[in-house]
Order: sequence, then C-alpha cells, then structure tokens
Amino acid sequence: MQEMKLHSLMHRRFKKPSTHVDYLQRPNLIKNKPKARAWRADITYLELRSGTWVYFSSVYETRVHKILAYKIGRQMNAKLVVDTVNQALDIIKG
Repeated sequence: MQEMKLHSLMHRRFKKPSTHVDYLQRPNLIKNKPKARAWRADITYLELRSGTWVYFSSVYETRVHKILAYKIGRQMNAKLVVDTVNQALDIIKG
C-alpha cells in the first residue's frame, strides 16, 4: 500500500453480521509448532455498501507466508470454505 500511496480510511463504525456456532472454541494445535506445514482458513466480512455484505474466504500457508487460494461469496457457509480449500488443493497439485 505504501508503494502505491494507498491509505485506508474509516468512515464510521459498523456492526458486522453476527456468527452463531453450536460448539466450544477448538484448541490451537499448531501454536507452538512454527515449522509445521499448516494451512489457516479465514473468512473476512466486507461491506460493499450500506447493509450489503460479502464474505472473503482465504487459505493461508503459514510456512511460506502466502495466500494459496481465495473466494468471495454472498453467503458465509461451509461451502464457501470447502470451495476455497479445494481450490488451494488444486493449486498445490499443479
């Protein structure tokens, strides 16, 4: 962003959509294993215009510090994450 002279600008505070899960938080099994080949999946909320949300799903490989795959969807569901993981698998298979 610095090279392109881009700056973020926060217009106002917003309330992101709530997430509901039916299970307790899972333990972090890779926290103390920095050399482990592990992927992290994440979903980020993006507001396009007032009240319109999309979800950015990504798969990140911790060892090489690289996003392997990403997808954007209108619904935050398991299919979005599974599709992103499948895309990452296809990429590493070559």
